[in-house]
Amino acid sequence: MENVSCKRLFVAIDPPGEIRREIGKWLRPLRAAVGRQARVSWVEPERLHLTIKFLGSTEPGRLPALGAALRELAAALPAFELAIRGAGRFPEGERAPRVLWLGVDDPEGRLARLAEALERQLEPLGFAREKRAFSAHLTIGRVRAGTVRPELLRCGETLRFGNPFDVRELLLYESRTLPSGPVYGVLERFALAQ
Repeated sequence: MENVSCKRLFVAIDPPGEIRREIGKWLRPLRAAVGRQARVSWVEPERLHLTIKFLGSTEPGRLPALGAALRELAAALPAFELAIRGAGRFPEGERAPRVLWLGVDDPEGRLARLAEALERQLEPLGFAREKRAFSAHLTIGRVRAGTVRPELLRCGETLRFGNPFDVRELLLYESRTLPSGPVYGVLERFALAQ
């Protein structure tokens, strides 16, 4: 049984507000089209984030060591650029999708290296390594019932949201589940080297 004083944590990057607003405009007609064939829990644009590592249920006493490790890692990593490009679904292929997502364009592979550095930095603190390979994406919806036709998300690289943006910080988020859905709050920000 989970300790109620524990915090459900993850490390993420936030896209800028103007990109979130652009995604919100794009989502309106998609939500209407999908709503005729599936029941989807949509992520509101202001809550969109790019999860780098899910930490799970974490005792409050572990927060100082976690914060120190994230601060040390961030200070050693230079800021970099990302762009939001393309859309898709998990699982891919013929099976009914569970997750609808937007892709991330990172031609230099900086995000994957950040994810691996985060795994190495946090494993000694007792945060288990991810079993699956890192797949950079922004979840836009979770399919609860029905299916979503693949052609609705066949945008490939032609779908672009704004210009590339600078990633200048990592965020430690807490996720709380309420009857109205998940609520995310930033616990701490960690500046990357400039």
